[in-house]
Amino acid sequence: MSKNRKPDPALRKHLTKALPVAVAAAVEAGAFIRAKFGKFRRLATKPDMSLVTEVDRHSEKLVLRTLRSHFPDDQILGEETGLSRGKNANGFTWHVDPLDGTTNFVHGFPFFCVSIGLELEPSQLVLGVIYQPLSGDLYTAVQGGGAYRNRKRITVSKTAKLSDSLLSTGFSMRREKYLDHEIAAFAQINRRSHAVRRTGSAALDLVHVAAGQFDGFWERGLKTWDMVAGLTMIAEAGGHYSRMDGKTFNIGDDSVMASNGLIHKELVRASSF
Repeated sequence: MSKNRKPDPALRKHLTKALPVAVAAAVEAGAFIRAKFGKFRRLATKPDMSLVTEVDRHSEKLVLRTLRSHFPDDQILGEETGLSRGKNANGFTWHVDPLDGTTNFVHGFPFFCVSIGLELEPSQLVLGVIYQPLSGDLYTAVQGGGAYRNRKRITVSKTAKLSDSLLSTGFSMRREKYLDHEIAAFAQINRRSHAVRRTGSAALDLVHVAAGQFDGFWERGLKTWDMVAGLTMIAEAGGHYSRMDGKTFNIGDDSVMASNGLIHKELVRASSF
């Protein structure tokens, strides 16, 4: 999928209200995370072996409180609290990752963010807000309105060959299901590209593709809250995304591949074996 179409007037009205609310929610949660960096007290392991702290949970409470107060009819899907249905079904679903990169946060590695995306069902990605608490970088995008970092427009790179590309990927916590394929894909793409990085935050990887710092990204086993905001930004920055097999991506799909568009077919071929 490439650049999103212009929203209709009703959707534009919803987005005009939604963007500042999502920004306020992300910045408030980010300020809390920043204050707790290096000071969390409770660490637990989820069934899928990912980590969670009291900081993740409280950050999500802050975001949900803000979103719910302004959008009582919207659904909200949060990583820590699951699905919260609105009072009246209206087709909008917020996808919230209150702390993307929890493992980095726990280990003191300063690469994590708050990610808030909005979907108009089915699978129309219409808004993204990603806030990096330590740097203060704020990324925003709405359908048909472009993508921005700190209010300055961002676009994908112009790298035209996979061999010249700097890429990023991630490995799923579901190692039994994905690890062998991930290692094989990593080795194959690493041989054909300039280099591959693994940062530990899918949301930030996606915005770095949107900003032209990475030329592409791929990963299996992500959840919607990891992707909706970042994919919205890639579309609005002029990039392209799909499933890893190159077919159209829909919410709930098992894999995602995102790029500047110019290297997309090469990247899909390199990951297929």
